[in-house]
Amino acid sequence: MTGVEEIDAFARALPLTTHKIVSLDCHPVPLASPPSFVVSINGTVVFGDSGATRHFHHQLVASEDAASNKYCIASEVFRLLD
Repeated sequence: MTGVEEIDAFARALPLTTHKIVSLDCHPVPLASPPSFVVSINGTVVFGDSGATRHFHHQLVASEDAASNKYCIASEVFRLLD
């Protein structure tokens, strides 16, 4: 897939989703340089009108960007569990 038009068409063709967060955990990463924190989310998602519920786990690490002094996502994983 190349080009803005193809990426836009792909994104528009994705089904709508409904998410339900079951658990959310956030904590700092000890001794990390730059300062960082981990966010873990577990829940369920339904794609489109399928009615089928799927479980997911989403985890990300956010680290401070020294140049902007803002936090940016350094690592991210989304997994369907079933």
